[in-house]
Amino acid sequence: MEYREFGKSGLKVSTLGLGTWPFGNNKAAEYSGIDEKEAVKVIQKYIELGGNFIDTARGYGERSERLIGQTVKQYYDRDKVIIATKSKAGLTRESIKNLRPDLEESLKTLQMDYVDLFQLHLPPDEPDLMNEVLDVMSKFKEEGKIRLIGASIKGNNVTNETEKLCRQYINSGRVDAIQVVYSILRQKLSGVIKEAKEKGVGVVVRTVLESGLLTGAFKPGHLFSGVDQRRNYSKENLEYILNAVEQIGKDINLKDPYKTLAQLAIKFSLQAEGISTLIIGAQEEWHVDSNLETVSLPDIDPEIMNYLINNYSKITEKANYS
Repeated sequence: MEYREFGKSGLKVSTLGLGTWPFGNNKAAEYSGIDEKEAVKVIQKYIELGGNFIDTARGYGERSERLIGQTVKQYYDRDKVIIATKSKAGLTRESIKNLRPDLEESLKTLQMDYVDLFQLHLPPDEPDLMNEVLDVMSKFKEEGKIRLIGASIKGNNVTNETEKLCRQYINSGRVDAIQVVYSILRQKLSGVIKEAKEKGVGVVVRTVLESGLLTGAFKPGHLFSGVDQRRNYSKENLEYILNAVEQIGKDINLKDPYKTLAQLAIKFSLQAEGISTLIIGAQEEWHVDSNLETVSLPDIDPEIMNYLINNYSKITEKANYS
């Protein structure tokens, strides 16, 4: 496992974090179908292979936080695992009062005295409101209930407004970390990520595999059904993504030690300047093995990197939900 400095926090995070949305029990997480025993095995495998950054949220449903808390308490030293969770409170002035109850409920569910990174799941845009929310978060820090303040930059899509909001929080000097979307198909925030590093702000990246679309497991023409959140893509955008992924597979001749398109996609984001950790979900133990194996793979061939940047760095809008 490889570790990187997490902004100016003094913490070192594993370059691959574990995303636990699939462990939740809200409607959005139902598509995963993972049971509790398997989720615990995934958490254990991740920690035993050297992973130390686990990301969850109140919005995933209580099961995600509960399983993380139970597993860490039973098997591991608390101070060896960095736990990040989120609250949806703070988007409006009226909801600020819900930040403390959300934090207290997370601590209770996790069975922990503190969380390492407490993130705004829906950080407000308006600067005065942002500062009011961050005042409350700072009090939690002073009380020792949280170690770091984060903003998970809202929205499934990456737009000009996303860039603006990222810079607003980075330049505030009041957050320790931001969480953003970044992948082969959505490279728009590469400049923002570099700026965060320069200003000592840790960067957590989500959606590296585009909810599984960048694994090559789905062919053009595939349609998602039921509660699967990938139904949020328009038919046009989904078809564009699936065709793009198929084209990448045709254009790039994967060679040993690279075995899968997913490994290529993970390594691509790992090589981006300024990123602290990537949070990647896993529904089975072998997913953890495969993902973590990527860390030790050699850097992507410069010719392939140039191909991915030159052909896909400007297609963000086509890869967005719509």
